[in-house]
Amino acid sequence: MRKQLLNLKFLLMLCMIFVIGGRSVAFAKEETLTIDFESATTVYSDWTFTNMTSNQTGPITAHAGTYYGTTGGKATASISTKNLIANPKSITFYVSKQTTNTTTSNWKLQTSSDNSNWTDVKTQSATSMSKGTWVEVTQDLSNYSNVYIRIYYKGTTAVRNIDDVKLTYSTGSTTTVTFGLGVDNQTFNVNLGETFEGKTATVSPTEAGNVTYSSDNKDVASVDENGAITLGGIAGTATITASFDATEDYKASSAKYYINVIDPNGPVFYESFIDNEGLGGNDGKWSDFSTTSTLKYDNSGWSVVKESGAYKCARFGTIK
Repeated sequence: MRKQLLNLKFLLMLCMIFVIGGRSVAFAKEETLTIDFESATTVYSDWTFTNMTSNQTGPITAHAGTYYGTTGGKATASISTKNLIANPKSITFYVSKQTTNTTTSNWKLQTSSDNSNWTDVKTQSATSMSKGTWVEVTQDLSNYSNVYIRIYYKGTTAVRNIDDVKLTYSTGSTTTVTFGLGVDNQTFNVNLGETFEGKTATVSPTEAGNVTYSSDNKDVASVDENGAITLGGIAGTATITASFDATEDYKASSAKYYINVIDPNGPVFYESFIDNEGLGGNDGKWSDFSTTSTLKYDNSGWSVVKESGAYKCARFGTIK
C-alpha cells in the first residue's frame, strides 16, 4: 500500500495537474536548454549552429569541463534555437578570446518572431575582453514570448570562444488576452478635441491574474490602469496594449488596438521626407551628388523613378 501511495504521489508530481473552480489547470514547469560544448554540435538537437564549432581545446582553459566552442576564425557565427520558445525566462553564457586582437567585434543576444528578422537584446564587446578571461553574459527574457533566440558573433576573424550556454524557459499554461471581437488589432478614428471610450481587455483563464495597459504614444492618447483613455492635444496614432506578464504558472500574452486622432482642420495630405539624411537640399549643398541614398517617406504608396534621398527632402533625376 505504501508503495502504491508513493507511486501515486510521483505521478501527481510529474503531471502537476490541479483542479481549480471545477476546471483542470496545468501549472508551469521550468525547463532548460543547455550547450556545454563537450560534444559535437550534432548532439545538441535543439540548436542550430552556423560557423560555430564545438568540442574544442586551445591555449585557454574551458569555463567548465574540458572543451568549449569557437567561431573557428569566421567573421560571423551564431547559435540559435531551432524552435520558437513560448515562454523564455533567462539565458546565460560565457565568452572569451584567445588572442589579444583588438579589432572591433561583438557578441549579440537577439530574438526573432520569424527566425529571419532579428532584434538585438544585449551586446557584449569582444574587443574589450582580456585574453583567456571568461565573461558572463546573462539576460532576463521574461518579457518576451514566442520567439527564437540567437547568440550572434560579428567582427574579426580572430578566434572567439563561447562556453556553457543555459536557456531557461517555462512550460506554463497558455493564457489569452483579448479586447474582444471587433476591437483586437482594429483602428478607431476620433477627431481632435473629442473623447474616446477606452476598451477593456479580459484574460483567460480568469484566475491567471490581471492585465496592465500601456500606450506607445502618450502625447496622442494615454491609458490608465482600467483601460480608460485620455486624448492628448495632438493628432496622430497610438497603440493601446493590454498585457499579461508571464508568471510561474502562465505564459505571457497581449492584445492591442489603435487610436487614430485626426485634426479636422489639418491638411488632408502631408509628406515631409524628413527622415532622409542624404546630400543636397536643406544642407545647402547643390553639387557632388555621386553618393545616393534610398528615399524615405512618411507615407507609403509612392510611385517614383530616378529618386534619391537628399537632406530632409527628396531628389529626382540623375544629372549632378
